[in-house]
Amino acid sequence: MFAQRRWILAGLSLLAPVLAQVVTKFPFGGDYRKELVQYATVERPDGKSRDIYISKAAVEAVRKGEPIPVGTVIAIDLHTASYSHGNYQKDAQGLWVRAQDDPYLHVLAKVPGEGSKAWVFGAFDPTTGQPEPGSSVPSDCFECHRSALATDMVHTFDQLVRFAHSGRVQRVYCNQPGRQLCGFVSIGDTP
Repeated sequence: MFAQRRWILAGLSLLAPVLAQVVTKFPFGGDYRKELVQYATVERPDGKSRDIYISKAAVEAVRKGEPIPVGTVIAIDLHTASYSHGNYQKDAQGLWVRAQDDPYLHVLAKVPGEGSKAWVFGAFDPTTGQPEPGSSVPSDCFECHRSALATDMVHTFDQLVRFAHSGRVQRVYCNQPGRQLCGFVSIGDTP
């Protein structure tokens, strides 16, 4: 109950920037990996992988067949694979061997609104909480996520549903580099 109140308060604190569609304050009091739950990892051919985390209340809602609730926070943690002899390195499970973490955490927060006005975006240094300098948030984020209006602007909604019912982190491969849209291919899941 306390955790739900904290997320509701966090969501309410984000109402001010709704018109700007940008999260202006880092939404975590501590380690986002403890406050959220990881539901998916997306790997791309350019050696990038994204760990995607979401509020626990959202997982419960999706499990019940309900919409993602206001106050939900999604965090995207980007990593780069090790590169050697002209190839990105994979581990025994076929996943990228991580060599470098991106210094910024990308964040979506759900606020009251319809469609594309229901989400605000931001990018932050997870250790200091400072916004990413020089980023074009929210325009870059919005341009990509508006193509996912049918799934509440969440490209990995199918993986979220599978995670909500199985409790297993979904591992998927996107055959497009960078931030291009793609169809996902499962590469297994993790207990």
